[in-house]
Amino acid sequence: MNEAEIDDKPDAEGSDPLGPWQFSLGGLILFTTAFAVWMSLAGAVAVREGGDSLIEAVNLALLATMVAGLWRTFAKAGLPAWGAIVPIYNVVLVVRLAGWSSREALYLLIPVLNVVVLVVVSLEIAHRFGRGKLFGIGLAILPHAFYPILGFGRDQYDPSPR
Repeated sequence: MNEAEIDDKPDAEGSDPLGPWQFSLGGLILFTTAFAVWMSLAGAVAVREGGDSLIEAVNLALLATMVAGLWRTFAKAGLPAWGAIVPIYNVVLVVRLAGWSSREALYLLIPVLNVVVLVVVSLEIAHRFGRGKLFGIGLAILPHAFYPILGFGRDQYDPSPR
């Protein structure tokens, strides 16, 4: 057996914390489609005539990828994955992901300071997943793209501080 074959197999049965939620493009498309149908049935997306429906579809796709990425990222870190869909609580979980206390999420409510805190939190999250500073800045600027990379990638969460 070569090294690539060994790394793809779990150490023991049931040792994978993500279980059946393994990454596959088909699974992500299915999740995104199911989420879009659920949102439209719930009345959260009002389909209007004209060009607005395309913008809403793009916004919904961005929301779905962000939720999926956060869900997987929280699952990797041992946090409640369902927290990705709860407003405000998901921000508290992101701050806890960086190793900060839940109360320190209140810093995000202070104008100007919130931008600095967001960048620092993103850099710490990237560090805890073994990524560099540029990836941390990407988490702060483009979370819709970088959280799915973090959640669906092979990165492992290391809760130890610097």
